[in-house]
Amino acid sequence: MQKSDRSNGDAFIRSGSSFDELGRQMLVVDIGNTDLNDTLNLMISLALLVMNNWSETVATVIKTSIENPEKNQSELAVLLKRTQSSISEALKRGGYDEVKN
Repeated sequence: MQKSDRSNGDAFIRSGSSFDELGRQMLVVDIGNTDLNDTLNLMISLALLVMNNWSETVATVIKTSIENPEKNQSELAVLLKRTQSSISEALKRGGYDEVKN
């Protein structure tokens, strides 16, 4: 069994160099394709502009909505023990409708 402190595979090397380049953004993709990396990392940066401002409540509502795409706001409210109006407001604050499709 190879020890992790002696690994030198492609993914191990890319993860190290990506870690060294981390700044304020704490998620970076490096799959070995520079053009695709740039595109994916731009998409992540744009998503984080919105998601970094979510409250815990907004994040929970959006996560639950993504995990239960067949449920409407009233059904989500029952799942989360909230009102339908609070679900609607959380989705609106999180910009969910603008990016869900």
